[in-house]
Amino acid sequence: MRAELYRKHLYYKLFRALQDEGYEESQMSFEEDICYVLPIGFFSFRFENGHPFLVHFLIFKEHRSLNNAIALYRVFRNIIVSLGLVSFIALASREKFFETFFKWVARDKSLEPYMTHNNIKCYYITCRR
Repeated sequence: MRAELYRKHLYYKLFRALQDEGYEESQMSFEEDICYVLPIGFFSFRFENGHPFLVHFLIFKEHRSLNNAIALYRVFRNIIVSLGLVSFIALASREKFFETFFKWVARDKSLEPYMTHNNIKCYYITCRR
């Protein structure tokens, strides 16, 4: 699956997708972050204290499925691994799906967030190859 870096002409599509999920404009940072867009969705991340920090991970509504979530994650993982890194920090704020998905990604059903703030859970996840 081909991923392209965010470009300005995609702003409205990503803005609307996040807005439809309940994000406010102040919570959207895909323009400032490193953002990759695929036909099925997009993700954005940034570096904080030397660690990749997954900010947005969204499957477009018309493409929602576990297989597409896995495909999007694999693109993200390959980018992280290509940078010589093996772990990342992820947020799970709105849906139970993300907690379950991160536990699957980490291959650890007992994965617990290392921090919770305002119903936003932060997970430290090691990439599996």
